[in-house]
Amino acid sequence: MSNRLLVRVLLFNAIFWPLFAWLDLHHGADLAEREQDRLRTIERLRSRPVVFFGDSHLECSIIEDPERRILNVGTSSEHYVFTLQKLRLLRPKTAVVGVGVHNFQPYYLGTLGPVFLSNYDFWAPHFQAEERPDVVRSLDLESRYFARLRGFVPFLGSSLGETVWAKRKGLGGFVDRGSESDLGDEALRVRLAEAFAQVSEDPLPIQHKYLDRLLDHAQSEGIRVILLSAPVSRRYREAIPPAAERAFRTVIADLSQRRPFRHWDYSMEPVEDRLFRDPDHLNLPGAEWFTKEMLCRLEREGDLQPSGGCS
Repeated sequence: MSNRLLVRVLLFNAIFWPLFAWLDLHHGADLAEREQDRLRTIERLRSRPVVFFGDSHLECSIIEDPERRILNVGTSSEHYVFTLQKLRLLRPKTAVVGVGVHNFQPYYLGTLGPVFLSNYDFWAPHFQAEERPDVVRSLDLESRYFARLRGFVPFLGSSLGETVWAKRKGLGGFVDRGSESDLGDEALRVRLAEAFAQVSEDPLPIQHKYLDRLLDHAQSEGIRVILLSAPVSRRYREAIPPAAERAFRTVIADLSQRRPFRHWDYSMEPVEDRLFRDPDHLNLPGAEWFTKEMLCRLEREGDLQPSGGCS
């Protein structure tokens, strides 16, 4: 090896390894801070008797009541493996878990975008034995290799997760989508193209598996579970591919034979168009209506004590 090459190698190592160590140390400190924040947050929220879990369809649909009887920890595009982590920690008396046709389609194969990465960084230290490899296997090919590389370089891409973490604090919550409504042809085309670009009559295995595990955990802990299909507009409902609908009904039928739960299906209910932000998400007036509907039904079915606000 020439002297010039040797100098370059030594210079590279003198710069690279201290930088690597600093970044790794900085990332570890960030994760430790998040963990402390997570523990404080969960301790504060454990008193709520009813917690709503799910993706954007729950995230924008449930507003916490002034009496703090319910909690919304929905997060956009949340996978059930992450929902299971929240359920283990929050341990409510009743868990309301969002389910919909789109949840079991290839649309839910993971991509390590900012929201997913933030959830992954937040919950991965608490995964049980096979959960981490299950999540990695469920990713698209590019993200899968990225996730494996992060096993050796843990701070890789951490700024993405940190950006989302700063906004959401890991657990999720209600997102106000405003009072406007757009149910036009273009809005419908965009939403269908996102959710059903690929259609499968076979439910997505990882989603089916971890919804089953969630129900199993709830049963073992004495937690009542309501699977909630949020409202969607009439045009969206009519445009859902029949194969995707059959996959969803297959999951519900399978789980109902083995696990105790109630299924409240509001996706089939007629709802005024003015209550939707887009074809399958409620706007703020819609969330106000739906929250009251949920509170009253929870009271009627014994999950909440009567407050006098329901006739």
